[in-house]
Amino acid sequence: MNLHRSSISIVRFFVPLLLAILCAQVAQAFDVEMQIEPRVIRLGESTVCKIILHDAGRVQPPSLPALAGFDIVSTGQEQSFQFNNGHRSSQVAYTFQLTPQAAGDFQIGPFRYDTGQGAVDIPAIQVQVLAPDNPATPQQAQKLSDLMYATLTINRPTLYTHEVFDLTLNLYIQSNLSIDRNVGLVDFETTGLSIEGFQEIGGSREAVDGTIYDVRRFRTKVTALASGTFNLAPRLRVNIIVPSDRTRRRDSFFGDGFFGVFDSPFNRVETRPQIVETRPLSLQISDLPTEGRPSSFSGAVGRYSFDVAAAPLDLRVGEPITLTMRIQGNGSMDAISAPKVNLTDDFRSYDARLIEQQPNAGLKMFEQVIIPRKTSIKELPAISFSYFDTDRGKYETIVRGPFPLTLAAAPDGTATPVVQAANNPITPTKAEPLGSDLVYLKTAPKHWKQAKDGEQNFAALDTAITALPALALIAVFGYVRRREHAQQNPHEGRRRRAPRKARAGLARCNQFIKSGDIHGAVQALSDALSQFYGPLLNLPPGQISADIVCRRLEERGLSQGDSLALQNVFATCERLRYSGSGSPSSESAAKELEQVADKLSELLRESQKVMR
Repeated sequence: MNLHRSSISIVRFFVPLLLAILCAQVAQAFDVEMQIEPRVIRLGESTVCKIILHDAGRVQPPSLPALAGFDIVSTGQEQSFQFNNGHRSSQVAYTFQLTPQAAGDFQIGPFRYDTGQGAVDIPAIQVQVLAPDNPATPQQAQKLSDLMYATLTINRPTLYTHEVFDLTLNLYIQSNLSIDRNVGLVDFETTGLSIEGFQEIGGSREAVDGTIYDVRRFRTKVTALASGTFNLAPRLRVNIIVPSDRTRRRDSFFGDGFFGVFDSPFNRVETRPQIVETRPLSLQISDLPTEGRPSSFSGAVGRYSFDVAAAPLDLRVGEPITLTMRIQGNGSMDAISAPKVNLTDDFRSYDARLIEQQPNAGLKMFEQVIIPRKTSIKELPAISFSYFDTDRGKYETIVRGPFPLTLAAAPDGTATPVVQAANNPITPTKAEPLGSDLVYLKTAPKHWKQAKDGEQNFAALDTAITALPALALIAVFGYVRRREHAQQNPHEGRRRRAPRKARAGLARCNQFIKSGDIHGAVQALSDALSQFYGPLLNLPPGQISADIVCRRLEERGLSQGDSLALQNVFATCERLRYSGSGSPSSESAAKELEQVADKLSELLRESQKVMR
């Protein structure tokens, strides 16, 4: 009886505890987040609040408490499912419309959401409500710089040579103005900097001096090639969407209203190119300090990890050891070479070679073969890799090793062969009878016979067949060397392929001209310019302009006449590509493009000659 009562007491104690633990695990088994977009609005506008439950299962739906200064209306819920590698995930979003009743800065939250199985805390979000926009009077007419402007920002306060940093281009556009998705750079002077192509990373809505702007952001990677002060102030080319000013021909019988019913809304607007100024950004690039620079530093700037694997470590004298060195980080990988291994004469070594490179992942791997010569060697020396840490502003060194070795003698019981010294006595060889190792020549025939034509042809064919394996081996060797060189020098590979791509672009341009597609021809011509002069001059996409290309070619010896002709090709392409007068389709435009394409074909050959 006492045992039965004890069992009941234990059950009564542990069951509530297990239930509490289970409820806590269920409450923590899913994630909750709140989103509010846009976060900057004017009085009279509304914003949308979403409470999103990830993998929630069956829980109590969330609700918003009363918010001072806002009217709240629930607008429903959205549910979605995803399957990834056999794993199922779900998402439920509960949507609320928030309408402000007064202007000011408001904080939505924090909230405590009771799921029915536990409580989850939701952090607060700031919302800014501006006063209603007053229409401008004629005396306060807005300038383009008030409607749209751009800024440049960087992610680091201090910059050093050979450092890689993020450069962000922010394009501010008033909410009542519309532009298309195409944004181009004009007059971007980047001497002393290596800039990759810009990528759009999303946007937001911001209030600046009481005005709401939609902000589009573009980001690129920049490498500082030299020290000094650099002033960046590129201009942007955008296409503003405006109502079309083309008037429809009035029909004398039906009038405008009849056919206007069938008018497509896409024909009622057009785009007009516009240049937008960027507020200047001054970059101060400092040289790397000389104080504290280690001897193993070879130019790596950023933050890196360094690992080394050596195998095998138990071997015989004369057998190879393979070192695999792995360097990964967020700095410039172009300046990184294989770390030097400080070896004595007890080792024979070969040059390190690059076996893997992933620029996007910031990874380089090197392999080096080392051969020990003596059994007395106990270890492979430590290997050091040094870099300049831009976050800490000082040099850092990572050391891997030493690696203990277990060496056995060579299979014949001796170490590596040693050449006999000159002063050592030479053992005389036993004399052999004269003629025992000679093969006597046959006597000449009395009469020589002239070979027949068939026999001569057969002999030539036999010689050619005999030489084929050697020629094939030479061809394979040349192909392998060329492929390895292309892998180690990707820029050289792009440079060799550039003429072929440019010729293909010109061929497409001529095909578009014949078919009457002037826009396609202009785009093909522009692609040919970029695909040829970018690799030829090692220019990123943002620097392929007439000024930079012609200046560099003139420095290499391009004539003034060819330089002016090339500038005309760029100007014609820009004019036809960004013309705001609609689609050019006249015969004059086609003839002009034919002439420009023919001239560009000549200029490509001349440019290639001066760059050799």
